[in-house]
Amino acid sequence: GAEVTKAPHKEIGFSDVRLTTFGQKDPLFQGLERFLTVYQWHEDTFDIPERGFLLASSDQCVHQAFRFGRYAYGLQFHLEITDQNIREWAQRYFPKADQESLAMTEQMIASYGRRKEKFKKQAILVYNNFLQLIERKDRECCASR
Repeated sequence: GAEVTKAPHKEIGFSDVRLTTFGQKDPLFQGLERFLTVYQWHEDTFDIPERGFLLASSDQCVHQAFRFGRYAYGLQFHLEITDQNIREWAQRYFPKADQESLAMTEQMIASYGRRKEKFKKQAILVYNNFLQLIERKDRECCASR
């Protein structure tokens, strides 16, 4: 029921987000620092659903992550990013491959290379946290039968 609209600014590349008070306490983000560097590639933003919780924010795009209920999450940024993703997305987004877009692509790939290990650790931590949430939900579901 929440709206998705064009963001005031496109976010393409690396940017900083900060976990809100709810985000710092949320099981999905346990073990992460409050300030994260993440990869973005979007032109849209969204409203937080009624009864949802804002978990992460940035200066450019206020709504970066939210939770609805106990197990449904929405993330604006990409934890799954690899240098291959960056190259493929750039080829689709910048079909003319002019000098500016090629330079931007190479800059993003080089920046990813410098951050690769930290990105992997962040992503694995969030994936493992999510798996624990799913396992908890399965246990709760089975226990109620």
